[in-house]
Amino acid sequence: MNLGVFSKCALLTIICLGCIGLMSSPSNAQSTYGSVSGTVTDSSGGAISDVEVTLTNLETGSKLTDKTGVEGFYVFKNLFAGHYRVTAEKTGFKRSEMTDVIVQVQQTSSINLTMQLGEVSQTVEVTGETPLLQPDSSSLGQVLPGRHLLCELGCCERNKKQLPTQG
Repeated sequence: MNLGVFSKCALLTIICLGCIGLMSSPSNAQSTYGSVSGTVTDSSGGAISDVEVTLTNLETGSKLTDKTGVEGFYVFKNLFAGHYRVTAEKTGFKRSEMTDVIVQVQQTSSINLTMQLGEVSQTVEVTGETPLLQPDSSSLGQVLPGRHLLCELGCCERNKKQLPTQG
């Protein structure tokens, strides 16, 4: 089949534009952050608005604050993986806190707090572990100790000849 010079240029242009279109399509980048969210309720289960919720990184001491909305909801996004404490305070209620909240990469830790009537100087400490199962998400993720895991696989120096092979 004999194509003219114009037809060849047009065909080449269409192919190039198609390749550029495929390469520039958005991709889902993996995030290296986690988040913490939840609701603050009173002892009867009613949502409490305007509660000051503080998230403290137990390893660095840095703090973030948020106020609950009308439905008692709060959220902290783009958090580094680590151990945190969540504290809720409002006048007329005892302070409520959850210690050792674990934030993992690409995971949302759901921490719901219940506040009881009383003075702010009184504290209700909630103990327990951050749930591993996140019923509101289907994403999977886990923090792995990098160098230790690589050494177990026999590739501390990242030499492909050290990788285990299938026999």
